[in-house]
Amino acid sequence: MKRSKGFILIETVVAAAVMSVFLTVMFEMLIMFKGIYDRGESDVEIQENAQILQQFVETRMQLCSQVINVRAEGERAKGWSEFEGGEIQKIRFKLETIEGEIYINSDTKKLFYRTDFYSPGYEFADYVSSMKAYKVDGGRGIRMVFRLERENCGMDVDFTAYFRNV
Repeated sequence: MKRSKGFILIETVVAAAVMSVFLTVMFEMLIMFKGIYDRGESDVEIQENAQILQQFVETRMQLCSQVINVRAEGERAKGWSEFEGGEIQKIRFKLETIEGEIYINSDTKKLFYRTDFYSPGYEFADYVSSMKAYKVDGGRGIRMVFRLERENCGMDVDFTAYFRNV
């Protein structure tokens, strides 16, 4: 006997099951695409900060005539002549008539620049988790390595700069 007045219970249950499977698949795809978008956004943000950081620091290092001192976290400042290389928190250098300093705030992962020690300086890079410096050619230049991290993405910025008039 054929019924033509609406749905029977089994048709309703099957339709609800198909819709729930479809919605679950769509929701899972949405979550997956959100993760891909976030990862891509983090990569782009880190690359942008890496470009700004490298251009800014490399220019300052090329324009400086000497590095005055460097300081690692929790240690006293060491003169450039006694420093061998490694992770640092601050680097002071001599520009033409002023002294400049680049330092990392470990709590906020931001890199700051200040001149003549006017506090606090200004921020020019985000997501910087570490800063390393090494002597090049007996102290005539510097190799700097910065580690940038955001969420699950990371990138190293590595460059060498030679000091002016050395």
